[in-house]
Amino acid sequence: MRYRCLYPALAFLACGSFFIFAGQKNYWESKPYTEWSEKEVDRLLKDSPWTKSVLLNTGPEGTSASGGDRRGSGGGGDEMGTGSGSLPKPTSRLVITWFARPIREAMARRLMLTDPGVSKERIEKLLHPNAQFLALLVTGWTLGRQADRDAAIASFKKETVLVKKNKEKILLADTVFPQKRDDPLYLRFVREADGKPVLTPADQEVTLVIRVGEDTYRIKFKLADMLIDDKLEL
Repeated sequence: MRYRCLYPALAFLACGSFFIFAGQKNYWESKPYTEWSEKEVDRLLKDSPWTKSVLLNTGPEGTSASGGDRRGSGGGGDEMGTGSGSLPKPTSRLVITWFARPIREAMARRLMLTDPGVSKERIEKLLHPNAQFLALLVTGWTLGRQADRDAAIASFKKETVLVKKNKEKILLADTVFPQKRDDPLYLRFVREADGKPVLTPADQEVTLVIRVGEDTYRIKFKLADMLIDDKLEL
């Protein structure tokens, strides 16, 4: 009898532990960015819901060398689609990052850690960009040979699009191409259409589709993982 009476108590403790665990927040939700460690900053920028990477199949000039459908992977990993059966080509990594608030805060914190004397104006400019657009940063992509750049840019702009789960497309509104070797490529999409957000949590997921050379890459993001206090941070 005594043991039977313990079962409800044990069940209560188990359920209580579950809810405590389920209610735990990520550090980017639970503490201000000014307290993030270098390791935490690095994780947000390389392995977070806002960042994914894909391996580009490249030729000797840094441009895509073979056809096929490539799919980006999450969590900083790499996953390539099936190719044409030819021998593997040299590869380079393409990193896609939403320029969302947690990412901007991580960038600001990195500046603070590497340059303690960084100005408040520079931090504020980074934290509060033009809110008119949804922006993604693309690092690791090159235009290839100078003679092919105009064609590469035109093709890239034409083929780049966000696709919602219901197949609705959000067209590319603007691009800012890198001025220096290590600068990212900025992709800009309108944040609102007809006075309403183009993306909401109800959309569940969104896929960035880009074409580099002869290859198309599809990088999927789960919107439920990009919520902070039930607000979609993009």
